[in-house]
Amino acid sequence: MNAYIEQLTTVLYGVWRKRWYGLVAMWLICVLGWIVVALIPDKYESSARIYVDTNSVLGQVMGDRGMSSTALRQVFAMRRTLVSRPNLEKVVRRVDLDLTTETDAEMEKLITELSKNIRIRSEGDDLFWISYVSGSTDFSDRENAELAKRIVQNLIAIFFDSDVMEGRDDIANVQRFLEDQIKDYERQLAQAERRRAEFKRENLGLLPGDRNFLSRIERNQQELSKTEDQLNELSLKVQELERQKQTVSPVMTSTGLVGGSPIGSVQAQQLQALQAQVEDLLARGYTDKYPDVVTLNRRIEDLKEKLKSTPADDPDANIGQGQANPVFTDIQLQLVRTRTQIASLNGRREKLLAEISDLKDAAKDAPLVEAEMANLDRDYNILQSKYNELIVNREEAKQYREINSKADKVKFRIIDPPEVPLTPVAPDRQLLLTMVLGAGLAAGLGISFIFSQLQSSFATMEQLRQTFAMPVLGSVTSVLSDQQRSQRKLEVWAFGVLFFAVFLTYGAVMLWELTQQLGSNIA
Repeated sequence: MNAYIEQLTTVLYGVWRKRWYGLVAMWLICVLGWIVVALIPDKYESSARIYVDTNSVLGQVMGDRGMSSTALRQVFAMRRTLVSRPNLEKVVRRVDLDLTTETDAEMEKLITELSKNIRIRSEGDDLFWISYVSGSTDFSDRENAELAKRIVQNLIAIFFDSDVMEGRDDIANVQRFLEDQIKDYERQLAQAERRRAEFKRENLGLLPGDRNFLSRIERNQQELSKTEDQLNELSLKVQELERQKQTVSPVMTSTGLVGGSPIGSVQAQQLQALQAQVEDLLARGYTDKYPDVVTLNRRIEDLKEKLKSTPADDPDANIGQGQANPVFTDIQLQLVRTRTQIASLNGRREKLLAEISDLKDAAKDAPLVEAEMANLDRDYNILQSKYNELIVNREEAKQYREINSKADKVKFRIIDPPEVPLTPVAPDRQLLLTMVLGAGLAAGLGISFIFSQLQSSFATMEQLRQTFAMPVLGSVTSVLSDQQRSQRKLEVWAFGVLFFAVFLTYGAVMLWELTQQLGSNIA
């Protein structure tokens, strides 16, 4: 501990010995610093507060629909663009600052300086604060104060003008954009409709809505199975009729007389049977061109020709003792009808088989057709949805523009208008003067310490012993005369007076500055 005290004592002694260097440095720094502070020009600030009301009549009429957030975004965007170069150039021209510039470089410097001194901040979502600090050395205090007010006024005017003009321009630009987009989507929709119509025409019968292949094939197979069952039944019926026909005689053995005359010849009975078959086929819906009808009509004509050319006493034309057996005739008639049904069912069976084969072939391509049709429908539906959305947006934009032309979307109200500042906001000379004094004291101590470290003498025996590592036999105390002691006292008094004179000067400067602030008043 004693070593530290001794070392501190040694340092203080060295600083004291070089105190005059420190005093001179302190005076120089303080005087120069206070002069610089006095020469700093005053800066005057003018500000204004603006209230932004987004809950206007337009928002109440139109409903929420995101109008408040949209309006706030527009206000914030105007805030960011307010200090853009075009707007700053407007401000420069309006306040006649352009008259003080002669070259482009000076104009650029002026705009840069203007941008640095403009401050815009928000207090919440609906309150904005705009201020400008003017402290140009080219103007007097009064001119700087008035310039700050004029710049803030012009910034507010540009802020209001940009809201009105940009709002109208934005709506017009949106409407033009929507019209262009609608025309483009109308063209794309027309092309999509033509593609769908052409695809439907080329794939008629294979589209998903035209037929269900699985159900159609299943239905045809069921119909085919039913037809084959009917064919089997009719085939059994033909076999049974053929068996019955073999057991029945074509003519009757006894003579049957009706009114004393024979019932008729065999050929006449056959003619009646054939005519009955034709009448039955016609009654079932077949036409005269049906193959069975044509064949029966041909046989009827042949029989009629034979009846005309056969003599009355021809033994073949009339069986002497018998006549046609009606049972045989009925069996033969049933055979003809059954075979006709079999032929019809065979035709239907072939038709069903062909249709089933066609359906199976078409079913192979159906998935590809359905997939392509689905793609076309999806593209068309997307275009249609976008088109309908654009139509709705266009109508809303029209309605919005009509209402916006009659009502304000955003209302601005100046709460605190800009005024000419009476007192400067900068610099804070009291703080700066105090900082200069502190810098002077620190510089004085530092200079004294540096000079004390540059000397080659030793203040104590211990310092000498540590430096040379040699035994020190003793020390000789300096003995001063009366004249030397008087001179040293005088030096101490002079140093004290000059040292405290710095603080007195500081107090005088502070008093003068306070008087200036209290007495300053810019009318």
